[in-house]
Amino acid sequence: MKIEIITLEEGIKNKWIGGETTQLYIEPTGMSIKEEFDLRISIASVNKGENEFSNFSNYNRYLTVLQGEIDLSQDGKKIKIKELEELRFDGGVKTIGKCANDIMDFNIIWKKEIGEIKINIQKESDERNSIGANSEVFVFAMEQVKIQIGEIEIRLKKNQLLILKENYLACCFIEGKCIYGSK
Repeated sequence: MKIEIITLEEGIKNKWIGGETTQLYIEPTGMSIKEEFDLRISIASVNKGENEFSNFSNYNRYLTVLQGEIDLSQDGKKIKIKELEELRFDGGVKTIGKCANDIMDFNIIWKKEIGEIKINIQKESDERNSIGANSEVFVFAMEQVKIQIGEIEIRLKKNQLLILKENYLACCFIEGKCIYGSK
């Protein structure tokens, strides 16, 4: 089992037209967002006003608003996403975001050919769930989170990302406010 914990400070920061993004994880390791990556996990700020999201044709996107709310427009369809709500969409669809105040969001972008990625939100501090055995698991902490993997206990601080690879145990338990998933 390989365990990696990435802090927000270790993330790679880049400007985008509507704010700043912090890349926490990219697969394969060492790739850039300008290359053909398989999977990317990031946090982004979206500035007040109207901003066009980056185009990621041939990718799926997942977005959760961590702070604030945003109105999106996709091919004429209007979608409001409030705090801790989520949206999955085609990365190639022109997406315009409009917000009354600056917001923060959590993003996962992955190649369509990978298939579906399971993603869940635990919205309460005392919530506890399990995630089945998978080759790769991720957990993003929105506050302190406890993960139990067999006899191993891991505690994440707010805004830390856990990547667990080669997990062959039956399951792991996750307690606390977080976004988690597997592929």
